[in-house]
Amino acid sequence: MAWHKTNVLQCLQCPFFGKCVLDGYVQPETRPMALGTYCHKVRADIKSGDLDLNTWLQEETDDEAAAIIDTTFANDPHLGEHEGVLLEQYLQIDRTGSLMGFPEDVPDGFIAGILDELYLPLKYGWRKGLLHVEDYKTGWVESVRRPEVVFYLLLGWAYCKAAHIEVDRKRFVYFYGRSGRRVTIDYTGSFDELRIEAKNIIRQVEALLENPIPIPGSHCTTCPIITSECPLYVSIPILADKSIGHAVDRFLSTGSMTPAEAPIVGFALHAIEAKIAELKAAIKPWIIENGDIKIGDGAWIVSEYPGGRWNQEVALDILLEEGTPEEARRIALGVDKTRINRLKAFPEVRQRLYKYAYIPGEPEKRMRFKKDK
Repeated sequence: MAWHKTNVLQCLQCPFFGKCVLDGYVQPETRPMALGTYCHKVRADIKSGDLDLNTWLQEETDDEAAAIIDTTFANDPHLGEHEGVLLEQYLQIDRTGSLMGFPEDVPDGFIAGILDELYLPLKYGWRKGLLHVEDYKTGWVESVRRPEVVFYLLLGWAYCKAAHIEVDRKRFVYFYGRSGRRVTIDYTGSFDELRIEAKNIIRQVEALLENPIPIPGSHCTTCPIITSECPLYVSIPILADKSIGHAVDRFLSTGSMTPAEAPIVGFALHAIEAKIAELKAAIKPWIIENGDIKIGDGAWIVSEYPGGRWNQEVALDILLEEGTPEEARRIALGVDKTRINRLKAFPEVRQRLYKYAYIPGEPEKRMRFKKDK
């Protein structure tokens, strides 16, 4: 079969979900999935000139979508680039692996997908000889996934071969719409090395699909089949009761429930949160003694953080005394290290805050879920 890059990522995150998708399971779109699809289309339409950004922002009723698109275009350094730029709605690479005009001399047409944005190499400027592929992300998690990079670069390379365009350099860019951050990956290897890496990734996926057990991870929060169909889901004791499990499933899939079901769903949430808190307290010392717990595309880890606390009253006095702007004074309502570090334009104020408002303490260990890069 031709492997679509989405299938590969789904299988690597959770073979159970990947197998369901490959077997033809119809995915109900979660809110994050639908929002991402919508923002991709809006971005492509604005960049192609079919939509006007300011007009759309004034008329858009979804505040979250408007915030993402506003941030996206405030942080896009290539807005003026039009020559040789192909957007996803125009790039014809289908899910069977067939490319428009795919030449016979392109080996292994086993990868399919849709590129969000492709900048074809030019003969001048920063794009001289450069194949520049961008993937637009609208989610909260900013992650770099190697299989995605490999598949996208292969798709871009194959398109260039089909169009008889010479490529000297290859670059992949993640563009995170919520933050405006960009991660650039320059690939120095050959096409054959990309192809070999892709084959190895697919072999790994096929091995996982031989025994497709669910693997929990951060992806579970957006998985559309976290219902009674997922063995991990039904293994949660509170949801083993069918009346409770069905009420929760129905609410998650439809967004509605009867007044009589509300206490049942609320009880399930309370019970799950209580069990999670209990489990975190128990598992933290285990991780400290035995090491990180690898879960799907990340791991539960325990990191050491500096102990100590902030004297809020002293911090407020310092900020008011310094006469810093309102944005700086506002952080005194809840001073912490992250907020104080935002005062990059006021290094002397930051120094005074650390000197007079910070009370050192013993280092502390905290548990968190860390995504793989």
